Amino acid sequence: MIAGLQRALLAPELIEEAVAGYHEELRAHRAASDRRRSEVQRDLAEAERRALRAADAVIDLGPSPALRARLAEAEARVAQLQAEAEAIGPAEVVALHPHAPRLYAEMIGRLQEVLNGEGVSAEALDSVRQLIDRVRFVPGPARGEYVLELDGILAGFMA
Repeated sequence: MIAGLQRALLAPELIEEAVAGYHEELRAHRAASDRRRSEVQRDLAEAERRALRAADAVIDLGPSPALRARLAEAEARVAQLQAEAEAIGPAEVVALHPHAPRLYAEMIGRLQEVLNGEGVSAEALDSVRQLIDRVRFVPGPARGEYVLELDGILAGFMA
């Protein structure tokens, strides 16, 4: 049982590779969002200047249909870009703790200690194995916190 847990749950090189890949994707996503946010901000500033010029022309020259149409177009473009800027917003991506692989290994080590401890029989371990379909390690609500989630019959009992 313990050897199986180690093979299934504790593969440090795979965990480190996954965390490194995740951080690289996170950096790329943030860079792309930052580039797009800058583009939208620049376009928005230009659209706002055009809308002001169109409004000034309506005031100076009178409300002609052509000027009203240009002002409406400029205002629509400003509204579109404002909505796009809000949609981009800050990246709300969970950053994995840089020591996630080590923390994960420590959690599995503690689990192994409990399962190897006195009072845990082979029959009890078999019973637990039958109650758990899948184990997931996910970030908790606060930075540096992690939660071990279970799927299976045992998870249903604990809910």
